[in-house]
Amino acid sequence: MRRFCLQLFIGFILTNTVAAERWGALHYKVQRFEVHITGCDPGARGELIIPREIDGFPVTKIANGAFQLRKLLTRVQIPDTVTSIDGSAFLSCTSLLSAIIPDTVKTIGGSVFHDCTSLTIVELPANLTVIPAGTFYACIGLKEFIIPEGVTEIGSVAFRGSGLEKISLPGTLKKIADNAFNGCESLKSISIPASVTSIESQAFAASDYLTQVRIPERFHSETMANSLGLISAWPNGFLLPDTDISGPEESLEIRLAPVITVKGIPGSVKTIDFADTANGPWNLWKVVVVASGGTSEVDLDAGARNRFYRIR
Repeated sequence: MRRFCLQLFIGFILTNTVAAERWGALHYKVQRFEVHITGCDPGARGELIIPREIDGFPVTKIANGAFQLRKLLTRVQIPDTVTSIDGSAFLSCTSLLSAIIPDTVKTIGGSVFHDCTSLTIVELPANLTVIPAGTFYACIGLKEFIIPEGVTEIGSVAFRGSGLEKISLPGTLKKIADNAFNGCESLKSISIPASVTSIESQAFAASDYLTQVRIPERFHSETMANSLGLISAWPNGFLLPDTDISGPEESLEIRLAPVITVKGIPGSVKTIDFADTANGPWNLWKVVVVASGGTSEVDLDAGARNRFYRIR
């Protein structure tokens, strides 16, 4: 009887703790009545669907490096039973086109999509609070990206060397880690919300075309611009972010910095001059191309509030 019980116990441990199995192209193990995807056949190609359950147990985790270097995969469908995706899970899946991560996922490890050079569409879970280090490092196909509300931190080198042309940062963001956007050569402008209190060194280094930055006033100094890798945008490219002021009935959006509105024929060129007195002498400040709608708005930097301006 004791031997029979011992055999049952050993069988339980093997079945529910360390079993390594296969389901189609997927490799998995069952641990504490949950399935963890641990690997994938090297020849897997095209779209791969991860099931919601295997052997009657829910699939809850994609383990570290589970799909790394699977260069023929174009899509991986992740079920809404998954709650965590470990680091480097899709590292160097160079044919991966999209990644839709369900809202059930609570944590994502570092470098999950590192070097996924074909990745163009990404949807992050709504309850994510941190974009870990290296998440989209070298994702040169990623052109536009919306970070969901609730994210408070962008990790080190999270978007380094990516193909970003446009990114939307949430009003919940507090920290941008070092080198987060280093080498984003196609990024021309970015709006950093007033909620951000920490931006670490070289966060925007080698982003040569980033010439317009809406950034909280605490970062408006030449020293800070140099530290962040934004010296090429200093000072005229530094603008104050928009701010929401909540009234008793509705939210009123105002711009902290003064604004000059330039009107004219779309595509025409207007020159803005400035002077320290109303009678001049006048100096060239900025040349503006009128936008397609017939008007362009130009924000004044903090040091220009007491100047006089003319448009010609």
